[in-house]
Amino acid sequence: MSVSVYRGEEMIRSKGYAFSDQETEASVEPSATLLRIGNVSKIYKAADGALLIEKGNLDLNQPIQVYVPGFPVTRHAVIVEEIAWHNGGIQYYHPG
Repeated sequence: MSVSVYRGEEMIRSKGYAFSDQETEASVEPSATLLRIGNVSKIYKAADGALLIEKGNLDLNQPIQVYVPGFPVTRHAVIVEEIAWHNGGIQYYHPG
């Protein structure tokens, strides 16, 4: 975990906790260690989605390709709602 505390524009504390790599016991360095954000991003996704729906810019019943043309075509049409609920049938995660 990495924590940085700001007061306005000024960073007043920045510290890494635990290891970024357990095998080598390399410490977490807030300015250099890249961490996955995991579940923290879900609340932002939900709020952004709600705002887009409210403004009429997102329809949960549309195929995902309407908004992400490069999304692979699957055996059944994956709709935005399935992506939002994490049940669109995407089985594998390949970090880029």
